[in-house]
Amino acid sequence: GRTAKALKSLQFTNPGRQTEFTPETSKREKRRLQTKNPSFNSDRQVIPAKSKVYDSQGLLLYNGMDLCDCLDEDCLGCFYACPKCGSNKCGTE
Repeated sequence: GRTAKALKSLQFTNPGRQTEFTPETSKREKRRLQTKNPSFNSDRQVIPAKSKVYDSQGLLLYNGMDLCDCLDEDCLGCFYACPKCGSNKCGTE
């Protein structure tokens, strides 16, 4: 009973694939190295810091139109009045 159980717990058990583990070739290690090295991520799109979309009058810079943030040409404004300019189109900051 007890002695057999104790002897069994003391016996060597094969650890299996754990002995074959090599950190240099593991997926986790490769992923960790890729996140640390930006040259691996060269295919990812780099998003610049917030750039201006509207001019000082609230018109879109790329086409000069007076559009709401929802970009619907018929929209009169989706937001409460802006504390800076009073427009209902500029949204929240």
